[in-house]
Amino acid sequence: MKKFIALFLVTAFMVMNCAVYKRGEGINLKPGQKPGVKLGIQKTDDQQVRGELISVKENSLLLMESESGADVSIDIVNIKVVKIVKKSKAWQGAGIGALLGIMYTKKETGGDFVLIGAAIGALIGTDKTIKIEGKSDTEIKKALEKLRKKARIRDFQ
Repeated sequence: MKKFIALFLVTAFMVMNCAVYKRGEGINLKPGQKPGVKLGIQKTDDQQVRGELISVKENSLLLMESESGADVSIDIVNIKVVKIVKKSKAWQGAGIGALLGIMYTKKETGGDFVLIGAAIGALIGTDKTIKIEGKSDTEIKKALEKLRKKARIRDFQ
């Protein structure tokens, strides 16, 4: 019975986490629409731009800038590095590790599962970096397709 309750709790927490999206202030989302991924872009002139990815066009990215809330279009030729900013999932991993520790081990070794879960959660939450400068056109197109899947408006023409 304890295993069933623990399994139910783990499943419930994971479902709740997937169902809740942080909605930014002033962002109007249509029902069922997810916000785009948070990006940090370093341009070739070493300027930094941070914001939510709205759409991926053929030769540019459209972002809603974090600080001003203004829409910014950045040409691909002016981008050096794109960083996909993720939240750390260390606490979530530690919680799942604690539940596993309760379910499968004695109290003395349960702390190991918490540490392992926190480490895995931290690794999952690390930022992903995509280098654009110096890549071939086909490599850039592949990177843009991956980003398009994470944009708020995926089928923008």
